[in-house]
Order: sequence, then C-alpha cells, then structure tokens
Amino acid sequence: MTDPRAAAPEFVVARLRRHGRALVWPVVGLLVIVGGVGFSSGLLRQEWLFAVVCGVASVLVVAVFVVPVLRWSASHTTVTSRRVIVREGLLVRTRHELLHSRRADVSVRVSGLQHLFRTGDVELRTESTTLVLHDLSSPHLVQEALHDLAEQSPIPPALWLREGAESDEYGERGGGGPTFR
Repeated sequence: MTDPRAAAPEFVVARLRRHGRALVWPVVGLLVIVGGVGFSSGLLRQEWLFAVVCGVASVLVVAVFVVPVLRWSASHTTVTSRRVIVREGLLVRTRHELLHSRRADVSVRVSGLQHLFRTGDVELRTESTTLVLHDLSSPHLVQEALHDLAEQSPIPPALWLREGAESDEYGERGGGGPTFR
C-alpha cells in the first residue's frame, strides 16, 4: 500500500503569535522606571547615590521589560498542512505538536477584554492532550482553518494502528501517530 503522506508535502499555513496586548504592562513598567530615574536625577546631588539608582533601575528594566518581551517574541505557533506546532521558552525551549489527523476538538473562548480587541483563546482537545493557543487575533478564523485542515488530512484514522506502533517520522510511539498496516 502506498503511503498517503507521500502524496502531499507539508507546507506552512500560518504563523501565529500571542496578541501584542501582552506587552502593555512591560511598556508601562519601563515608562515608570525611566520616569523615576529622570525624576530622581534632579533630586539626588551625590553621584554615587545616582549610580546606585541607575543600577537598580537597570535590573528592574531587565526584569520588568526585557524578559517579558523576549518571552513574547520567543513563543509562537506554526500551523502546517499536517500539524500544529507550539514553541515557547527562553532558556528551556518546549515544543508541542498536534497532528491534524488526530481529529482534535477545536473550541474558542473569548473573554470581555479579548472581545474588545477581537482576540481569543483557541483550545485543541484530543483524547489524551489539550493544547491552548492563548490570545490569538481572529480566533474564529483560526478555528475554521483548523477544522478545514483536519478534514483534508491525508491520513485517515482508520489506517492507524493504536497498539504496538513503531516510531513514525514525527518521533511518536504507540498510537500517537500514523503507522500504516
């Protein structure tokens, strides 16, 4: 039997990132810190005291602004024609993959603030895994695209071996991925 995966190559459908609204509080914190240093520069007459204030402010800028911005920029979701890949983390990178052929239940949750910005959380649930894509723009469009990709998946579940499957090209074992009879 021919491998249905060989029929269509995998291609990127969308690259998604959490809404930029997540950076509002880090920017507010940066402005407060810079304003505080500017205000204290007019009050402090001794250079060593001002140097201490600048040192503390530098540490606060890294903790309040730089780390959240780097964390936001390092986290992203890639939707391909075969799977959803979520990568996140700064020092320790984690990667979650969910194949469209696993027929995930896709739901959208929109809070009041998210409704104002037209964002929402997209939740992908399978029998064994739940994956939440937080604060995406146009979550209903993402939901429709994921439903369409699952319907067009080249690997029907009837071809999977649920028990004792060998490792497949995605590195999954035993019922996690497509293994053909």
